[in-house]
Amino acid sequence: MIHKLLGAALLSCVVLVPFSSHAELAVGSEGKFKDMTEIASSQLHKGALATTQSFLGSVDIHDIRGAEDFKKQIILQLKEAARAYRNAENYAGQRQLKPSPGSEQDSSDIKYFFEHANEFGFSGDLSERTVIIFVERLILAMSNKIEATEIKKLSSDIREQQKFFKYVLTVQYFLNSVTTLLRVG
Repeated sequence: MIHKLLGAALLSCVVLVPFSSHAELAVGSEGKFKDMTEIASSQLHKGALATTQSFLGSVDIHDIRGAEDFKKQIILQLKEAARAYRNAENYAGQRQLKPSPGSEQDSSDIKYFFEHANEFGFSGDLSERTVIIFVERLILAMSNKIEATEIKKLSSDIREQQKFFKYVLTVQYFLNSVTTLLRVG
């Protein structure tokens, strides 16, 4: 039990720290593209990412029925967020991004993006449009992974829970690096 409490406290810190300077996954220099990505970001954060915490809480106490309900919500919310990013794509430009970091944190985020882009399946040019399409696909991939998660197995195996937690945190952190790339590009 103490390990779960410490783990939850650590996860809370890890989730908050990467997003301290730029919490949103809203990007774009101005106009409709920025507005649309702000809506998509809000749907992602207020929906799926918030519900994920409730899902994990249910898993912790072996509440399979509760976890199943939260899992269904997360999948729906991820798909809605992906659809919102797809709508933002219509306003994205073909402008090639040339990152010009303005701080050490920006530099760190950009470095993280380039070090992990292949791992997350990013390939192609660095245009606003290509990157925002990639964000939509990454969110859908997260939805598929969560949909494939076996809750009984997850609930009964601490290592599986840790792998799941790490996956969610890693995707969030990578999305943060994408935000920085678009913001300083």
